[in-house]
Amino acid sequence: MKLNLTVFSEEHKNILRDRRKLILETLDTIAAYLVENGDVESEWRMMLTREHRINYYDVIPEKGPLRPHEIDLEFFVVDENNHPETKIFKKDVLKANNAIIRIVSTKLKERKTKLIQMKQGAPNEHLELINAHIEHTESLIKKCFNLKIGGQLLVTEVGGLHFIDEILKQIKDNEINSLTHENYIQFKKNMDDLKELVSMYSPQSAQEDYVSLCSRKDIVDKRQQFNKSFNVCKSLLHSFSQDGLLASDMEQSILMSFNNLQHMFFAKCDVYFMVIT
Repeated sequence: MKLNLTVFSEEHKNILRDRRKLILETLDTIAAYLVENGDVESEWRMMLTREHRINYYDVIPEKGPLRPHEIDLEFFVVDENNHPETKIFKKDVLKANNAIIRIVSTKLKERKTKLIQMKQGAPNEHLELINAHIEHTESLIKKCFNLKIGGQLLVTEVGGLHFIDEILKQIKDNEINSLTHENYIQFKKNMDDLKELVSMYSPQSAQEDYVSLCSRKDIVDKRQQFNKSFNVCKSLLHSFSQDGLLASDMEQSILMSFNNLQHMFFAKCDVYFMVIT
């Protein structure tokens, strides 16, 4: 499926913008460290600020049959000539290798290898300093990984919230409410439950320690809860149609939003499965 970030609400766009800003600032700090220690040239650091190289936080898992592979992102960027353009980012492993988080992480891994080689034959008085640099480099590699995971989680979470808003807007536009149908209150309650589940273990509140946020059992339980409320909502949606409050084509449109919502939620679960297993 294609997730069009250009049609998101300003609230949802701002969540992604804030994360993007955090990622770029963090990568720039890491790049400054690499420049300072002679691992890269200063021009390399400047390359990271070129927006056309940004693929929205490397939302490609490195391996495994994960649903995020199936999500194409569409958003606005500025190209090499500073002209705005719409970019569709498909899940392509080769393109992932050119993504800026991967580029920075690769440079850090090269630095770690070089430091390990420096230990061989180094005098004892230098070992403590070399080990300190190795430890710091490893922490930066982990930070890059957490940036990628946080980006994956946030895109799927905000995508899910977007589709919930779309569903509720379509319901409202068709004047379905507690006065026009007896099942509306139950529908709204289950939609609220879905919204809470989509926001579970949010990277917005996590301090990058995603592994400790939940267990595999927690995610399985959340999926079961989601499926229960999801099926109730779809059943109630059909009752709205049967009672003449929704045209057939409108019901199909809302069902498409439901399917996209489910895709986003399962994608978020898959990212957590990757992290905790």
